[in-house]
Amino acid sequence: MRKLVPLFDHKGVPQLWLGPDGWLYDQHGQPAAFILRDSIFSVRGLHIAWWDSASVLGGDGSVMLVTRAGNPWAGDAPYQLGRASPAPKLGPVKPAVGRIPARFHIRRGWSRPDTLMEQVALEQSLKHRGRMAG
Repeated sequence: MRKLVPLFDHKGVPQLWLGPDGWLYDQHGQPAAFILRDSIFSVRGLHIAWWDSASVLGGDGSVMLVTRAGNPWAGDAPYQLGRASPAPKLGPVKPAVGRIPARFHIRRGWSRPDTLMEQVALEQSLKHRGRMAG
């Protein structure tokens, strides 16, 4: 079993898990997105967030998710480390990546990952729907 690194939201709840293969997995072990250099792409290759070595950043530079090591506010959040990481499914072949927007370097504190998680769910359903149709 591969070791997955949890990515926590502002409340300390793991939302995604980073695998050693560069894929981010959801709570069911399904590939949700992947990291390529400093960008995070959906399962269809659309840019959805930024990766800053230990944190997921939104388009405005706000922090959406962090690894425990990357949490500058360590100790402030009630980490729920008891939540088990999912059993990862094998990540698919990474698709060709799309256009990468300009990056903001301003950090504005925490941002709720709701929009990121909604984008991940939408991209997964579109990818799944495309597999079903083909």
